[in-house]
Amino acid sequence: MIQDLREKIYSCGFTLPNFSKRNLGGFTVIELLVSIGIFSVVMSIAMGGLTQALRSQRQAAAFIAANSNMSLALEQMVREIRVGQELRYATAAECPSDPSGSGLSFKRLRAGSSVEVIYCFDAGNKTITREEGGVSVQPIVADNVSVEGLTFTLLDDPLYPPRVTIVVEVAPKEATVRGNRIFLQTTASVRL
Repeated sequence: MIQDLREKIYSCGFTLPNFSKRNLGGFTVIELLVSIGIFSVVMSIAMGGLTQALRSQRQAAAFIAANSNMSLALEQMVREIRVGQELRYATAAECPSDPSGSGLSFKRLRAGSSVEVIYCFDAGNKTITREEGGVSVQPIVADNVSVEGLTFTLLDDPLYPPRVTIVVEVAPKEATVRGNRIFLQTTASVRL
């Protein structure tokens, strides 16, 4: 009966495997240990590269955010300076939180009257503040930006309109980006 079954199977083109000890396929324990070891080394190298790539991406995103935020703040200052009048350096009394005394004061026309606007570097909070009319002192940069320095340079030549060069030293507040800074500079001339 088994013989008849084998003949029917063989006649259909099927063969039965010969299960002898020589034909058993598989891996030895040593081969498995070596392959697992090689796999572990390759994966640890790949994970180190992936971790570094993620860290670099976070740092780049922090710098892009700081740069974008500071660019907007500079643009706001330049827009106001262009229409300002009577530009001068701010006094130490007007910028008490800045030990270097780098501040800018000017008058801006608003609803027919002039209002004094003062931009100062707040060294304690590492930000730039804006004061209007002696009333409201507000930071003009976001919390994720650390302003490390601010310098205003007035260029007052009688042959040209007054100009102000602003230099800002900025760093992101991201913990993984400590020690790296961006320097931004722009010049604004007053419209006459």
